[in-house]
Amino acid sequence: MATLRELHDTTRFAIIDTDSHHGNGTRAMFMDDPEVLHVCFCSYDNVTGSGTKVDVDAGFHTTDAAYLEKAEREFISRCRAFSPWMIFHNFGHDTAQGDYGDRGLTRSFFLTLAERVKACAEEACAGRYIVITHGGYRQDLAEYIFPRIVDILSRP
Repeated sequence: MATLRELHDTTRFAIIDTDSHHGNGTRAMFMDDPEVLHVCFCSYDNVTGSGTKVDVDAGFHTTDAAYLEKAEREFISRCRAFSPWMIFHNFGHDTAQGDYGDRGLTRSFFLTLAERVKACAEEACAGRYIVITHGGYRQDLAEYIFPRIVDILSRP
């Protein structure tokens, strides 16, 4: 982000972290930076950093609809108000049914999530949205999800 800040004369970034486990490394890097909104979907609720560091209890044994509702409320609405220059997505698929961070999500959930965050990026930051793959060990799931996410991101 430091290079992007320098090259584009910008400071504000948003990070959505949907890996099953807390993104403590990401949080530590940006804890004292009010220009970075970090919303982490993990196992507890907490808001710090003047509201720019948000932990969301995503719940175990949740549903696609319940998780998406939390993503809309806790990230997308905050992101629109925050007006970042770019959105980074720490995109874990370990939350899928049968993976090591299983929260009960189906494989189609991940495509819907990517579509929703992309739509937010188009509205909030001229479509600047980068997906960074994170947790998940199920190769079959990764082979299903990520080519389709590339397709979603490539659509005008």
